[in-house]
Amino acid sequence: MKYYNWEVDYQDILIKNYEITGDVDTGSKIVVNFTDGGYYTIPLTDENEKNVIDKMIEQADECSNNRMHYEKKRKKNLDYIYRLVAMEIINTVLITASQDVALKIISGIAMGIAGIGIISAKVHYNLNTDELEDIKKYSIYLAMRETLEKNSDNPNLYNGLEFSPLTINTIDNFSLNDVKKVKSNLQKQKLFSKFYNKKEV
Repeated sequence: MKYYNWEVDYQDILIKNYEITGDVDTGSKIVVNFTDGGYYTIPLTDENEKNVIDKMIEQADECSNNRMHYEKKRKKNLDYIYRLVAMEIINTVLITASQDVALKIISGIAMGIAGIGIISAKVHYNLNTDELEDIKKYSIYLAMRETLEKNSDNPNLYNGLEFSPLTINTIDNFSLNDVKKVKSNLQKQKLFSKFYNKKEV
C-alpha cells in the first residue's frame, strides 16, 4: 500500500506490503517490504502476520483521515490553473489588440511564464488526483473489510476483475474502480444471498 500523510517523515518504517517465503526445510518467513524500498524478515506465525496486517490497516486509516487535506491541495492547484489560463487569455487579447511593441513583448513573456506555470500546476493536479484516488480506495476498503472477509468464499465477489482477493496487502493491484466493483458485487451478494440456500427444483 501507499501512504499519504504530509505531517509524517518516516517512510523507512511504513509498510508497503508483505510476502510469505521459505519452505518446510528452511522455515517460512514473512518479508515485510517498506515504502522506502527496504525490507525486514520475521518468522511466519499467525500472530506476526496479524500484527503486520493491523499495522497496514492503521496506516490506511491514517491516510483516510487525511483525505480533506489532499482535496484542498487539488482544489488549490485547480484554482491556480484557472487563474493562469485567465492570464493567458488577457495577454492574448493584449498582443492582438495592442499596437505597442513593448507591451506585446511584455505580454508575450508573461504568456510564456503563465504557460510554464500551467504545465507545472497540471502535473501537481494530476499527482493530487492520483493520491486522492488511493485514499478513496483505502476508505472504501476499510468500510467494507469485515463484510468482505465474511463473504470471501462468494464465487461472484470478483466478477469482472483481473485480480483477487482484495486485502490490505493486495490493494495496490486494484484501481479505485476495481474496489468500487468489489463493493458493488458485495451489494449484489446481499441482494441475492437468499438464493444460495434455495434447493434446485
